[in-house]
Amino acid sequence: GHPAPSRRRATDHDRAHNPDNLRSAVHRAHRYEPDLNPTYHDLARHYGVAVLPARVRRPRDKAKTEVAVQIVERWVLAALRHRTFFSLAGLNAAIAELLERLNARPFRKLPGSRRSQFEQLDRPALRPLPDTPYVFAEWKTVRVHIDYHVEVDRHYYSVPHALVRRQLDVRLTARTVECFHRGRRVASHVRSSRRGRHTTVAEHMPEKHRRMGDWTPERFVRWAEKVGPATAALIATVLEQRRHPQQAYRSCLGILRLAECYGNTRLEAAAERAIAIGRSSYRSVESILRHASTRPATASARPPSPSATTTSAAPATTSDPKGIQPMLTHPTVDKLQQLRCAGMAKAFAEQLDSSEVDALSFEERLGLLVDREITERHSRQLTNRLRRARLKHDACIEDVDFRHRRGLDKPLVLSLADGRWVRDHLNVLICGPRGPAS
Repeated sequence: GHPAPSRRRATDHDRAHNPDNLRSAVHRAHRYEPDLNPTYHDLARHYGVAVLPARVRRPRDKAKTEVAVQIVERWVLAALRHRTFFSLAGLNAAIAELLERLNARPFRKLPGSRRSQFEQLDRPALRPLPDTPYVFAEWKTVRVHIDYHVEVDRHYYSVPHALVRRQLDVRLTARTVECFHRGRRVASHVRSSRRGRHTTVAEHMPEKHRRMGDWTPERFVRWAEKVGPATAALIATVLEQRRHPQQAYRSCLGILRLAECYGNTRLEAAAERAIAIGRSSYRSVESILRHASTRPATASARPPSPSATTTSAAPATTSDPKGIQPMLTHPTVDKLQQLRCAGMAKAFAEQLDSSEVDALSFEERLGLLVDREITERHSRQLTNRLRRARLKHDACIEDVDFRHRRGLDKPLVLSLADGRWVRDHLNVLICGPRGPAS
């Protein structure tokens, strides 16, 4: 367990720790740059301790530790070698008694004892423990799949699509999943135990996938219900006629947009007529409306856009088990929108609808909100830049095919796509054959 904050630890004389090259501390031994275990290094960094592994087969690099082990073996283990204990508490009590006697034993060549030296040198240098306890976390290395998701314990978490095929470091705690690329956190999620499922943030998706993700059969039916029951039934029929619902999205969108020219009332009547004659298609509804009236009526309502969200009439509140009047949450969402924190507003609304975030601490929930806002702003900046660029071809780096032998250096192309050369103010010279002139 984590000690109480009132206890103190040494930081001036014992800030460096010199372990052996055991596997739980050092992944790969090296004379100059040893590869530390990430979890072990994270623990040491939390308590402000520097880890300096000893050289291989060099026990003198940690002479004090070796001597301390020798003294404990002689004055504690040797004294207990003929005794039998039937409980761990009894063994600990015997060790504590011998340890106190060892610390009070006078030095042979120096004045005082280990206890007096500790009181004189170490205790004044002690500092308080961190305010927050250390949270155990595992680290693992993963590679981003082509669907911009990483697999962690049979669950798939999204990361920015620009990191496809990149190698990431994932930090796993009991409640969160954090993804790092070159030491920078690029995504964070609430940890899920559902195997084979996906946790996806819309801002991590490419623009094409995001536009397609906004269209779902359920959303088309909800839009149609705002026109009338006959229109909703017609849309449902159109979706069921296709083997894949995505193939009917254009027809459904065309039917709903007829309300802009003919109005909801006429569209509802035309939907009833189309269902009665068994002609469920955009052309049939458009033909019925065109022949029914030579002068289109004014649109009474415009079908909602894919980006529109449905809000509930009842105000959302946070629950309080103590019976205290809860705080209204919709003003919080409104104020986040006024502060132009759309990403935080979306993430906050998702947290209110999810029961998995109840176990998260305030710091963890705040971290998820901040990460979502950063991702949202980065995505919005990229979208605005692409719109201002007015590129002739709608292409992205993920569409580059490296399988054919065209002389493309894949690592070089991906490194240039990262944009680091722009931030470092470097020049890039493109030479060699080019395509046909535009």
